Amino acid sequence: MPTNNSVNPNNNNVVRQPALGQPMPLIVGSAPRILAPAKAAGNAVTFKVDAKAGATVNIYRNGILVSSVPAAAAAALKVTDNPAGENSYQVVVVEQSGKILVSEKSTVVTNAQTGSTSAPSPQKKSPATGKAVVPKKNASQAKASTSKNSK
Repeated sequence: MPTNNSVNPNNNNVVRQPALGQPMPLIVGSAPRILAPAKAAGNAVTFKVDAKAGATVNIYRNGILVSSVPAAAAAALKVTDNPAGENSYQVVVVEQSGKILVSEKSTVVTNAQTGSTSAPSPQKKSPATGKAVVPKKNASQAKASTSKNSK
């Protein structure tokens, strides 16, 4: 019998008390949604999550738990050491009452070079592939970096 917290009753404990490195548990599709905008800079992705006091905020990257913090630390939650390229993220908030809220899955493109950025969510997408695109340097930026190296 399903419970009021929108979680499959067979995996209720793994949602409420997950361990880092654990795969994302099955969460019923009717679970309430939460907004979790993400912005990438270099290989770090910062999430802005508005969760009730006492809640736990869990971040899953490519289906694996990479961060679990109290709500007080989730207003500007940074996940670092992300692999370069396209990664999917999903945020699961577990309130003290046991209520589960989940964000839509978002795809963020990260770059291994510090200081590089990708488009914030929602990302620009290539019309040909439908995948997120990393902004390219304009010609003057590329020329400036080349001229610095010449004598």
